[in-house]
Amino acid sequence: MAIKAVFFDFDGTLYSHTQHRVPASTVKAIDALQKQGIACVLATGRHVSELKDLHFDLSLDAWITLNGQLCFKGDHYFRKKELHGAASLQKQFDAMQVPLMFVEEKRLYVSFINDQVRQAHKAISTPLPPVGRWNGAPVYMALAYMNAQQAEHVQLDGFKVTRWNQDAVDIVPPDVSKVAGIKAYCDLHHIKKEETMAFGDGENDMEMLRWAGTGIAMGQADGIVKQCADDVCEDIDHDGIPHALMRYGSGRD
Repeated sequence: MAIKAVFFDFDGTLYSHTQHRVPASTVKAIDALQKQGIACVLATGRHVSELKDLHFDLSLDAWITLNGQLCFKGDHYFRKKELHGAASLQKQFDAMQVPLMFVEEKRLYVSFINDQVRQAHKAISTPLPPVGRWNGAPVYMALAYMNAQQAEHVQLDGFKVTRWNQDAVDIVPPDVSKVAGIKAYCDLHHIKKEETMAFGDGENDMEMLRWAGTGIAMGQADGIVKQCADDVCEDIDHDGIPHALMRYGSGRD
């Protein structure tokens, strides 16, 4: 069945943190897909402001951000789901003295900055967030800067937690994932699951790779992520996406 939409993770999939850009070969491959009428959609845990800080300016067909919490095409949201329980999260992480970031529609901020915050943001080439406190505004995602040992002492029943760095996890509602955003996009455009392809390299991509008609893990992904995929391509700095698209008959000029 012909592919009608391809969904791309951002960090380590579209964006190389060694080159500090989207590789030129990937830009060319996405342009070729779009010329064939194949939709190219971002599916990331990132906030749009972070992407702007990295000068990410690919012309994509839609944006699934915050792991499926805020999804938009142009000026139109086709999915928008709030995270409830911000007050309890803030109380728990304050007591543990673990930095907690809240992500709102237009801004993000962290309770305080320590070495774990610095390490996590350095790994994804992103400036440190401003320090701030929750004032009751709608929150769409939270991030806790804690390692696996610290996480053993946290009670997060009623939330979904996915690790994206050894010192950081995303916290979202239990029924939320990149797949929720992908399904919303596909329903909007009458695209079947079998007509989709997805690329990713992180733990928060695993469900997406399982769900897509063809799920492809990047070469640098951990083994647990690769096990969820139908195929594994080369890593981001060795033209992984273009090579995979060529193998599946897409991405040609």
